[in-house]
Amino acid sequence: MNNGEISTRERVVKAALGRMRLKEPSRLTLLKGDASSRKFYRAMCGDTSYIVMDYTHPLDDNAEDFILVRNHLSEYGVAVPEIYCLDEDTGLIALEDLGDITIQKAVESSNFSLIPKLYSELYLLLKRLHAVPINDVHGNPIIEKAFSNAKFFSELVFFEDHFIREYCGITLSPMFSSELRHAYQIVCDEIIDMPFVFTHRDYHSRNVMLKNDICYLIDFQDARWGPILYDAASYLRDAYVQLPEEMIKSSLEILFNDLSMLFKNRRHFRAKFGYSCIQRNLKALGTFGYQATVRRNSRYLRYVRILFEHLRFELKMLENHRVTTPIFRLLSDAEKTQFK
Repeated sequence: MNNGEISTRERVVKAALGRMRLKEPSRLTLLKGDASSRKFYRAMCGDTSYIVMDYTHPLDDNAEDFILVRNHLSEYGVAVPEIYCLDEDTGLIALEDLGDITIQKAVESSNFSLIPKLYSELYLLLKRLHAVPINDVHGNPIIEKAFSNAKFFSELVFFEDHFIREYCGITLSPMFSSELRHAYQIVCDEIIDMPFVFTHRDYHSRNVMLKNDICYLIDFQDARWGPILYDAASYLRDAYVQLPEEMIKSSLEILFNDLSMLFKNRRHFRAKFGYSCIQRNLKALGTFGYQATVRRNSRYLRYVRILFEHLRFELKMLENHRVTTPIFRLLSDAEKTQFK
């Protein structure tokens, strides 16, 4: 989008804000967005501000899910931004301004001694999220979008298509491709065979913000019914923050103590976490490859190395060579194209 197009859209946004009876902003600043097609603006009104989430088209089912999930989470005590008002035709939702401090930024600007406290708060927020009931959600998109074996498998195929083939330029032989698909299926079977809870789906350091020492959840519109260790894998094996292994180990010990009744033993729990990490991190590589090749957005590529390190660590922890051997080989081939 060129500068003329941005200015045109900003005029549309300002006019819509006037119709929404919000204070006319003295300044509208386009913020760096996420991996979606939405745009975000900070509207400054003297000493106050709010955030404008711009879908760039009339509000649709995705926006409706955002509103529904946001209201449901708030009802059950999960900190989320307030919705001030919306304009359906223009595709705008005006939200509480939570500032600019994500958990990622807090970690990067903190001394190491403060990080355990931050992640203790993250875990408490996750426990509140997992305790949220879903039966009384009108329309129940949480159930309709529930994770399934087929969904997990499709995300691994997406990784293969967009990261391995398109981004790395690797062509897989039919025999190796068959080995990989078998490994993917084992990973999916292992993950799906866990108790399901309310999951965020992208519970990582960029989707939790700090305001007045309170952790606020954002980007929750894709929340769904999912495996109980999925969100834990997302934030402990995060692409954007690489935690010390000792801290991950102690966090898993706390998690196991809270969930031990759901697993056969500690070894069973650790394997399920490992499979969750492998699926989640491969899926993230697929997203980064897609952003780079299809969306021409290369800013996520700096985090590829962290994902490789996560995957290698978790694969070494597993004792299933039908999974580890083909995926290790695939990562090795991809690494040759990445880190020369």
